[in-house]
Amino acid sequence: MKNNSNKASTYWDNFHKDIKGYGAFRPDPVLSRYLKLISKGKVLDLGLGEGRNALFFAKNGFEVKGIDISETAIQSCIKRAKEAKLEIDVKLQNIRDLDIPENTYSLIIATMVLQFLNKKERDIIFKKIKKGLKENGIFFMRVFSLQDPSYKIKLESDKIEMIEHDTFFLKKRNMCIHYFSEKEVKFIFKDFQIINFSEIYSLDLAHGEPHYHGMIMCMGKKI
Repeated sequence: MKNNSNKASTYWDNFHKDIKGYGAFRPDPVLSRYLKLISKGKVLDLGLGEGRNALFFAKNGFEVKGIDISETAIQSCIKRAKEAKLEIDVKLQNIRDLDIPENTYSLIIATMVLQFLNKKERDIIFKKIKKGLKENGIFFMRVFSLQDPSYKIKLESDKIEMIEHDTFFLKKRNMCIHYFSEKEVKFIFKDFQIINFSEIYSLDLAHGEPHYHGMIMCMGKKI
């Protein structure tokens, strides 16, 4: 199973070409709400997409680095940064290949990216994230939850393989997808002071036909 294949990259390129705004011009509401709690310094955005969060933090005086597997997303982010006259260190990179220097970042963001890793890969990146945060640094993640309608569809399908607990392998995209439970997310944040935890179920109008998603968002301070 080669999750970092060209097939997966192509899927994400097509995804970003299809999005209709996708909140690309607005930061995640949780991040903007708690901006004052984040110490000025370096921000790492894992899977930054068109840069809606990266641009927000660059505009607010942070030194921002971001990676994404999609060339389309990267180029869109670079274009928007230039138009806004903002400096962002953007790199085309797979999250699996990323080294995060220890005690470096005031904030690490991972929105809608960690669910595409298997358990071993998730465990590795979570350890890197914790080590990469400075004292009192903040970690924010947003992932698919078990309430997402696609979870039930995959669970009942005889054509989609469950490779691990609540993790499926999508052959056409050559990648896996994992659905998180509340218990699982809170365990990930066991060494953090949780600032915000929320589960949402909402209609997505950003790409394709309107459809619903179930998601978990969690923000915590390293302790």
